Amino acid sequence: MYWKPVFAALEGRFTCWLVNAAHLRNVPGRKTDVADSVWIARILECGLVRPSFVPVQEFRELRDLTRARTAVSQERVRVIQRLEKVLQDAGIKLTSVASQVWSKTARAVLEALLDGVTSPVELAALAKGRLRSKREALEEALEHRFRVEHHGVIVRGLLAHIDGLEQRLDAYDAEITIRLIPHQEILELIQTIPGVGAKVAQVLIAEIGLDILPARASHADQRPGERLQGSRCDPPRHRRGLLAHRPRVGPRMGSKAIQPRATRQAADRPARSPRFRRHHRTRRNRTRLNRARHERGLATGRTQRCPWDPRFTSQRPPSS
Repeated sequence: MYWKPVFAALEGRFTCWLVNAAHLRNVPGRKTDVADSVWIARILECGLVRPSFVPVQEFRELRDLTRARTAVSQERVRVIQRLEKVLQDAGIKLTSVASQVWSKTARAVLEALLDGVTSPVELAALAKGRLRSKREALEEALEHRFRVEHHGVIVRGLLAHIDGLEQRLDAYDAEITIRLIPHQEILELIQTIPGVGAKVAQVLIAEIGLDILPARASHADQRPGERLQGSRCDPPRHRRGLLAHRPRVGPRMGSKAIQPRATRQAADRPARSPRFRRHHRTRRNRTRLNRARHERGLATGRTQRCPWDPRFTSQRPPSS
C-alpha cells in the first residue's frame, strides 16, 4: 500500500511505473536508497523490467469498493458461523434440517427465542418456504437448552452485527451500481459468459478495466509472410512456446516426420532379444550378463578373452 500515495502524487506530472520488487533484486550488501535508485535507473535503461498494470483513477476507486464489499461479505460469513456455534451449544440443530443456518426461518426462530418462546412446536410453526413440509423434523431439531440470560446476550450481539454488515453491503452495492452506469453495455456483455453474474462482472471490470479483449489486427496491416496475431490459426499465447518444442501427436498426426524424438528412435532401433532386454537397464546388469556368458563359454570349452576371469592367465595360449 505504500506505493499508492507516491503514485497518486506523481501520476499527473510524470510517467510512473509500478514495478515488481522481485525484478529489482540487487547484489546484497551496502544497500542504500541512493544505490538502489542508481540500480533501478540502470536496469530500466537496459529494458530489463516492465511495469505492472495500474488502472486509471476511476477504476482504482471502483476496485477499492469491490474489495471492501468482498471483505464485508467474508466477515458476514464468519459472524454467521459464530452464530451457528452458539446454536449448537444450545442444542439447536438447524443444519440437520435446513441447508443453511441463516435464513428467514432461522431469523424468525431466533427472534422468538429472544422473546421467551420455548416450545419446539411453536418455534416450528414459524417455518417458511420449503421448511413447512419438514415441520416434524424441525420440531426435533428445535429441542433446545437455550437460555436467554446466557445465549440470548451473544445472539443479540451477533444479530446486530449481521444487520450492520448487511446495511454496509447494500450501501456498497448501490455505490458500485451507480459508478458502473456509464459502462452498462459492457457489463451486460460480460454477463453473457456462462457462470458470470452481475457481481462477478463488476469485479472483472474493476480489476482489469474495460480493455478486456485484445485488439485484432486487420488484414490491411498484415506484412508479407506475417501471420496475424489472434487469428484462428494462431495457438494460444501460453502454448506457443510448448508447441515450438513438443509437437502434438494426434490421430491425424501419425507420420514419422512429426512424431517425438523418443518415438522415432524407438522405431529405428532393431528388435532385441528378450534376454538382453531384461539386462540392458544398468551397467551392473550388463556386466553380470557378460560374466554369465563367459562362464557358459568356459563350461562348453569355448574360452573368451575376459580380463576379470582369474583363470584367463592359465588358459591363455602361449605366445609365439
